[in-house]
Amino acid sequence: MHPSVVRQIHASRIFHAIRPNPNASQREIAELAETDKSTVSAILKDFEALGLIERATKVGGTRRGRPGERISISAKRAC
Repeated sequence: MHPSVVRQIHASRIFHAIRPNPNASQREIAELAETDKSTVSAILKDFEALGLIERATKVGGTRRGRPGERISISAKRAC
């Protein structure tokens, strides 16, 4: 299978994982789409450049380290 077709399949699975799960983390999206985090990260960058998604910093939490981001479909681009 051509790599561009595989990427389209992954993009579709990731997009459809985000729709019913607004404010999901990248890790959650990877689990839902059954793909690895690096693929999710690359495709989310493409989606963000197209204005399809919005990222928001997770507020609160007791975990150490960098605060997590929440991903959702952009309200501006939703149809």
